[in-house]
This record gives sequence, C-alpha cells and structure tokens, in this order.
Amino acid sequence: MKKFIFLITLSATILVFSSFKNETSVHYVHVNVQDVKGSELFHAKGCALCHSPEKKIVGPSLKEIANTYKGDVNKVLEFMNQKSKPIVNPKEFKYMQPVLGQLKRMKPEERKALATYYMSFYKK
Repeated sequence: MKKFIFLITLSATILVFSSFKNETSVHYVHVNVQDVKGSELFHAKGCALCHSPEKKIVGPSLKEIANTYKGDVNKVLEFMNQKSKPIVNPKEFKYMQPVLGQLKRMKPEERKALATYYMSFYKK
C-alpha cells in the first residue's frame, strides 16, 4: 500500500510539473550602433575629461549640448568640422580650442558617431 501511495504521489508530481511550460521571454532593446561607437570614442578620445552626460565639468554636459543644438547631428558636425562657431558656451570656447585638432584628425564617420552620441541626450 505504501508503494502504491508513493507511486501515485510521484506520478501526480511529475504530471503537475510537466504541465508547466518552460517559457522564455525575449526582450529586444533598440541599440543604435552609432551611439555605441560614439560612446566608445567619447571615452577613448578623452572627451569625458571635460564633459559628462548630465552635469557640467569643465565643458557643458552632453545634455546641454544636445538641447542647445536641438538634437541636430548635422549642426554639431558643422561645429566639429570647424565650419560653424560654438553656440553652447561661446565664452568658454577657448578651453575647447586645443581639442579641435583631435577632432580634426578623427575620421568623418568617427565624428558623426560622436555627434550622434552627443545628440542621443536630447530631451524635447
């Protein structure tokens, strides 16, 4: 009788657990490759020494830059390519001038990735 009860209990347990589906939910996150590359460049080229995403260090925050340029990657690229004047903090531009040489030496696609990363902080 004990064996019979044990077998019934075991069978019921197996039946209950086998009825559960092994569901795996997959969540997709949109990742912009330009943002990833831009983030890598931001840290590798030393931009993070003067800029941070949310607050001013030496230079303006990325959020301030993005909001000043209204999220327009092309306008930031004009500045990075030295085809327009600074509009974020023009009086503090003298601190940025030595770095412009490094921006100039970057490949165009690297500057674009960096600008895209900067503009990813734009909040309407």
